[in-house]
Amino acid sequence: MEIYECKSCGTIIGTVEKEPLFCSLCRGKVVLIKEKVNLNKEINCPDCDEKFYVEEKFSPYKCCFCNYTFSVTPYRRAEERL
Repeated sequence: MEIYECKSCGTIIGTVEKEPLFCSLCRGKVVLIKEKVNLNKEINCPDCDEKFYVEEKFSPYKCCFCNYTFSVTPYRRAEERL
């Protein structure tokens, strides 16, 4: 797994196959880092079918590969789009 860090907000994102285009929280630029970080929450984007990993306490705002917006209210059945 490759680990990326956002240069704007410091969010850590892990991916297996390809490099994320931007931060899933603030949409900032991400860079590859050499550290090993335990990212145990797997996120599957329902729009582009890409998979990325984040810290357990972190909930992404948008997919780091496409423009899909995740629901901010956990009890809603329909996803929100901007």
